Amino acid sequence: MTEGEYNEVVDKLSDGVYRYALRCCGIAEYAEDAVQDAFATLWKQCKGVDGIEQARRFLLVVVKRRLQDRWRHDAVDSKYRDESAMFNGEGYDPVASFDLQESLEKAMAMLTLEQRSLLTLHDIEGYDYKEIAEMTGEKYNTVQVTVFRARLKMKEILLKMNIKA
Repeated sequence: MTEGEYNEVVDKLSDGVYRYALRCCGIAEYAEDAVQDAFATLWKQCKGVDGIEQARRFLLVVVKRRLQDRWRHDAVDSKYRDESAMFNGEGYDPVASFDLQESLEKAMAMLTLEQRSLLTLHDIEGYDYKEIAEMTGEKYNTVQVTVFRARLKMKEILLKMNIKA
């Protein structure tokens, strides 16, 4: 990949990769860091990447892995602090929030990173199960089951919030 091709990839994919990262983690700062790291990694390894689709897959996988690392770090870090988990649902007041988008974002935040990632790729970004399996290195059946379970969990969470799914 040449410098010009890399710049074209940045121009065409940066917004979509950022949206994916933000939907996965829900924290703009984490999403920005993961996307920046993914593009830096792409630049370092650009000789092995040909074409915009291969670059997209590469970037999404790197973003997912960086967010998983961050999630693991935060999980260990929170173990040593006397704070309640950020998205455990405690203190949620269904009367205080009538905004469906906000409720969906809260429900997404309660999923595991793996579930958020695959659900975002399938239901929001529009990739089919086969493409997701190829991008993530997961088995086809694992992708299907994870997306199915994520949808069930979303439904359960939304019902607890008194939002009809």
